[in-house]
Amino acid sequence: MAHAEESGPSPASAAEKPAAGKVSSCASPRWRNIGLLSAAWCFAVCALFINVSSTAVAARLFGHDGLATLPIGLYQLVSTGSLAAIARLSSAWGRRRVYVLVLGLAMAGAALAAVAAELESIGLLTVAAALQGPAFAAATSFRFVAVEFAGADNREAALSITVLGGAVGAIGPFLSAWLRTALPQQFVGSFIAMVGIYVVELAVVMGVALERVEGAALRSSEHGKLPSAAASRAARGEDVGVEAGEVELRSVSGSVPAVAFAGQAASKGKADPAELERAADPEAGSCLITGGASRADAAGGADEGGAGGELEADAKSAAASPDAGASAGGLDGGVAGRPSSTGVSRGGSTMDASEEADLRPAPARALRPVWSTALNFGFLGAAAVSSLTYVSMASLMNATPLVMLQEGLVFDDTVIAVAGHLLGMYLPSLFSGRLAKRMGPEMLAVLGCAVQAAGNAWFLGGTDLGTFVGAIVVVGVGWNFAYVGASAIIPGLVDELVSADMALLGAQGKHSAAAAASRAKAIKAFLIGLFDTLNLLGTAVVSLATGALLDSLGPSAFWLVWLGVSVGIFIFSVIYATVRARCG
Repeated sequence: MAHAEESGPSPASAAEKPAAGKVSSCASPRWRNIGLLSAAWCFAVCALFINVSSTAVAARLFGHDGLATLPIGLYQLVSTGSLAAIARLSSAWGRRRVYVLVLGLAMAGAALAAVAAELESIGLLTVAAALQGPAFAAATSFRFVAVEFAGADNREAALSITVLGGAVGAIGPFLSAWLRTALPQQFVGSFIAMVGIYVVELAVVMGVALERVEGAALRSSEHGKLPSAAASRAARGEDVGVEAGEVELRSVSGSVPAVAFAGQAASKGKADPAELERAADPEAGSCLITGGASRADAAGGADEGGAGGELEADAKSAAASPDAGASAGGLDGGVAGRPSSTGVSRGGSTMDASEEADLRPAPARALRPVWSTALNFGFLGAAAVSSLTYVSMASLMNATPLVMLQEGLVFDDTVIAVAGHLLGMYLPSLFSGRLAKRMGPEMLAVLGCAVQAAGNAWFLGGTDLGTFVGAIVVVGVGWNFAYVGASAIIPGLVDELVSADMALLGAQGKHSAAAAASRAKAIKAFLIGLFDTLNLLGTAVVSLATGALLDSLGPSAFWLVWLGVSVGIFIFSVIYATVRARCG
């Protein structure tokens, strides 16, 4: 193989270089797309907080104190209920068409809200809020789409940039206040403005190159390649050439691909599971093996004088002489698809019999159902921390304007509190992504739970404007840390689960890269969908109940109940982070 390595790149690989250089020059569009997703999230949050700051107050003006939080509660409930349908439709139609559909519904809902305000109808206002729910459900996926553009090395930054867009959405409550009395009937102008916000959000979403991430996954499946780091780099416009230290081999005999043995090695700690992600189509007998210094392609039409010709000759020679051992790829001449008895040459070194035994395929075991991937402490703990802090924050956020009005403050004061809360929720994203990378996402979540509990306690300090604004702002900061930290855990968990499954498939010698692509997509869609569903479901339930709970308990007891909940969440987050640090 030394001669093959020194012979230089094959004509095929040389032809690939210009294309690779052209692709790598387009690396910057990924940040443009992430920026657009952040802007789209900004408008989604702006519309959300017009609803938060206006619907409950409008319902009270209509004479329905006990049902004041019903519209925003149903908004959250419909958001939760539509997550699964949005995921399925996105897979079938593509994300762009789904975004157009849900934003069209949101525009209709905002227009209906204006009619409801004109007629002072709580029923129409509730229906209008429900129509806007699916748009917010779809918007919650923006941060994970941004992660797909960014790749593994920039996950935290992509999350932070996307969530940060919500800070600009703080203009929403002020916009509602400015337009509330612009027309003779209160809040009609505020809800008409929401129609325009959804139109702008749709225009921004249409500018995102969604086909980059969707097309990369589709091409990976069609061509028998995994949705790997390499595919991710291609989606972002980066060089996807074979990395240093890898040799690509193609078995001319079409026997069991060497990736089967690589998978078994990975399961025994002898290979990096990430290597499996770079495997090519097993039906073509191709594979990647680490340890070489150059790329050799032995596919059918390669020059016999180059690396490909020598590999083909080696394979034929091995087939004719079974005792001679398999060269380079570790295949027994392509006849039996097993390591030879005399040793396997890999990257210039020879393995002994014990190492060869480690590389033999393991007995077949069925892959676990996709739903069972959620049954691990890493996912369940992250989802619990995120959803519980979301629930606590949402209840306090919905109750604060109502309590402020009860204490004699005016609507403009509630707008200041809601806008401050919104800034507290999203402005820390300027640095929370860096904190997640430095502290670890689990510890950032712990910090967030502690800060949120402190903000909750602040509510007990008085009934003046400063107390309300300060407390709700601190609650928002705590939510940001907990939400970003918990969200940053999920992509890493997906990678771990998919790598384990790919190692199992490779160990069985049944590795199907197209099936692996589908498996990775299914796990990712399920876990992210479940994560967001738990967040929104809890928020929907508590939003529906907040008005009645506040009326029955009174403000002081209400704050005390949620302070106890916040302290409990903090204790759980400490336990979760400790277990993750010790057990992984």
